[in-house]
Amino acid sequence: MFGRLPGRIRFFLVCALALLMVRFSPATGVQLPSSVVDMALACANELVLGLAMALGLHAAFTVFQIAGRLIDFQSGFGAANIMNPATNSAEPLMGTILLFFATFVFFSMDAHHMVIKGLAYSVAQVPPGSGLVRMDFPGAMKQFGLMFSFAMVLAAPVLAVLFLLDVGVAVMARTMPQMNVYFLFLPLKVALGIIVTALSLKYLTPLIGEVFNSIFRYWSGMLTVI
Repeated sequence: MFGRLPGRIRFFLVCALALLMVRFSPATGVQLPSSVVDMALACANELVLGLAMALGLHAAFTVFQIAGRLIDFQSGFGAANIMNPATNSAEPLMGTILLFFATFVFFSMDAHHMVIKGLAYSVAQVPPGSGLVRMDFPGAMKQFGLMFSFAMVLAAPVLAVLFLLDVGVAVMARTMPQMNVYFLFLPLKVALGIIVTALSLKYLTPLIGEVFNSIFRYWSGMLTVI
């Protein structure tokens, strides 16, 4: 989502957020680096902390890409992808739809405000120049494992319906081997996958909110360990 913005807009947005964080963050009394080595260590500290927080946010949005790929593979869209010119990569059809819907839920629940509050909290907990941090690697691995679980739960209703259809197609293929059931039922699988996905979005909204809430729980746990 953020990577689709032009580079100039991203640069000014990051600079504006950094100025606001420095301006309104409480004074911590951290000493400025006195040498090039100390400056390099401080920069490495901020880089590691920023990557850890960005990975938690990226993992949440990757949930919908994984769920979309599972649905595409099962419904027959596995051979068709959307070319994204912003990232120069192919993206799944249903994954793109789920990502757009999740982005709508993200802004409707004011999660973007929570992201800004999380950044301010990280500055207060780990002031710039405070030294190298001790990362919670088990917590990070747990977060990524939880994201795969969320992806399976999101795709579960569609996968269950399509699995039952595959069972019926398999029985028909055994009883009538002269019929090419794959090409006959492929349009039905595609239509059924789209319909079930559309019907399940209404009931998946609380789960999508839980995916985004897990970001801030991960940030809180990581910054507490630090």
